[in-house]
Amino acid sequence: LLVVIVVVAVFGRGLPARFARHVAARRVGAGAISAAQRWVAWSARLDPNNGETELVRAACFRHLGEVERFVEALRRAERLGTPRARVELEMKLGLIQAGQIDQGIDREIGPMTEAGISPHEVAAAYVHGFLVRDEPDEAKRVLEAWSADFPDEAQVAYMAGIYWLWLDDPGRAEEELEVALAREPRHEL
Repeated sequence: LLVVIVVVAVFGRGLPARFARHVAARRVGAGAISAAQRWVAWSARLDPNNGETELVRAACFRHLGEVERFVEALRRAERLGTPRARVELEMKLGLIQAGQIDQGIDREIGPMTEAGISPHEVAAAYVHGFLVRDEPDEAKRVLEAWSADFPDEAQVAYMAGIYWLWLDDPGRAEEELEVALAREPRHEL
């Protein structure tokens, strides 16, 4: 706490808030949503008028499947002046995850990753979306391509576990989820 007070006194609230947001975003990527939410809370306390914090908060809610809170965080981000394009990208991930897939992943992943979205976020959203649409073959296609590019990624194993749960194979799901935890012990989803 003393370190935070000194940093705030020397640099103002912006730098520590940005650091907290950065840590929160990294925790989201690791599947450590509870830790991410704690860092988001710190960022919001330090700089309550920064919409980027709300985008990270929205990502947490998207991963948790809390749709209303996800949408409200996006609205707050927009009200706080976050560029519309950034808000729309997060909204697009939410829609894809909910199964509202307009274009295939082949057309979306390039532009979304070029705009700063992690390829893991895009792939995970598509796997979820295809499962919601009851298109497990498409979900498997995404998983296989993702796994080929990132064979040691915890999020790939986690989503493979979700895939096997969807197909009602709890034994294979458990194996994949254990692999995810071995790769990233903080992964809590």
